Amino acid sequence: MSKQLSGAQKRKINKQKQEECKSMSQQFTKWLKKNPQIEETNISRPSSDLQDEDAVLQLQPISLIDHNDIITNVENKNVESTNVENTCTTNVEFENIVINLPSITPNVNIIPQEIMLNYNDSNSWPAISNNVIYFLVKHGPEQGNNVNVNTITSADNTGRKFTKDWFYVKHINGGMVIRKWLLYSINQNAIFCFPCILFGHKSHNITDPHKGFRDWRHLHPVIPQHENSSDHRNNYVKWKVMETNIRSGNTLDDYLINSINEEKMVWREILKIVVDAILFCAKNNIALSGSNEKTGDPNCGIFLNLIEFASHYNRTLKERIEKHKKGSYFSPIIQNEIIKLIGDKTRNEIIFRIKKSKYYTILFDCIPDISKKEQMSQMIRYVHVDSNGKVMIEESFIDFIHSHEKTGEGLTTEILNKLEGDKLDINDARGQGYDNGANMAGKYKGFRARILEINSLAIFIPCAAHNLNLAGVHAGSTSPEM
Repeated sequence: MSKQLSGAQKRKINKQKQEECKSMSQQFTKWLKKNPQIEETNISRPSSDLQDEDAVLQLQPISLIDHNDIITNVENKNVESTNVENTCTTNVEFENIVINLPSITPNVNIIPQEIMLNYNDSNSWPAISNNVIYFLVKHGPEQGNNVNVNTITSADNTGRKFTKDWFYVKHINGGMVIRKWLLYSINQNAIFCFPCILFGHKSHNITDPHKGFRDWRHLHPVIPQHENSSDHRNNYVKWKVMETNIRSGNTLDDYLINSINEEKMVWREILKIVVDAILFCAKNNIALSGSNEKTGDPNCGIFLNLIEFASHYNRTLKERIEKHKKGSYFSPIIQNEIIKLIGDKTRNEIIFRIKKSKYYTILFDCIPDISKKEQMSQMIRYVHVDSNGKVMIEESFIDFIHSHEKTGEGLTTEILNKLEGDKLDINDARGQGYDNGANMAGKYKGFRARILEINSLAIFIPCAAHNLNLAGVHAGSTSPEM
């Protein structure tokens, strides 16, 4: 009779099984995502010639509130995860459709639409990478066949120069065919083989983008020999097939990019409706959520009811609602994220206007919220001149501040830190207004007095509404009839 295993031994065996399953799962996932075309590309070139592309990001300044700004911020965090499974599946579907050649296209998320290259000077090109190859093949070589070679000095003491006749080859039947692969660099005064630079090895000066061939005396044996070599022919075929696929949009990456872009446009259209629904609720001070999150349910809330209403006139939205009754872009998490983005955008625009007008007045008032926490509202009064030249006095809400202090000194520290966080200079303040509480309006230790020590031009004016309220209370307390 075998001895029964102890609890520790069983846990150890279970842990080993879990680790084995996890390892096998990772290997299987790698196998599914494996792309033989990309591996073939990496094998065909030395690893030293391939470098990772640097992300090029251009930040745009914040201006007016725009749906596209909000949509871009949201979809960058959500669409990518939505399409992971679809991308892996599409790899398998299209693998047998596209010709078995290197699939080289730029990463559409980080690569700019245009890359600045001197297509005639291979020495100035960045390290040959997938993105560089893509742009070079898409643009094609600038051969330099329109250069006046008579103005170029000789590369040796023989006085020989490169002539334009080498751009053409004469066949036995007398026909002239242009050598599209031949590139004459004006800056380097040398010739290169365009496809061999991109897809071949640096086996000869003519295939080296930084050296080139300039021995004009031996052009005759070198060019025909290279032109008829098997390596050159293979690289030439790769170049032409890739060029054809790029122009016709038949590469594997083009199929994937088109699929991803179509999915992006669908969600962008839906997200516009979502943003409009949230803005409608915000403008009318309407609560968004109901007692459940299922679209179409009577208790789902105003927001989801608006989404369902819009789906009656938008087929794309209707299809998505049928597939996603819960979650997606209709969840409270996304709603709160969009509200935050809209709030940040609005706040940044207000602060921009305040800085533009330079001088302002600060208004603060404290009141406990429903959770009994002291909440201080921040308001700024400033002069705004619109695009038509109309001058208006604006009084804008900026933020709520959870106050942890009630003394004049503590409130001064919190408010000054908030103004500094908004990048507003307290020396530009020309007024301050609060209630008549001693911690705020105190003549010696109140917030008002401490601000005047820093900026004597920030004149204190008591809040008219608070004064009116106090006047009414005192007037009522003196009258027996009240």
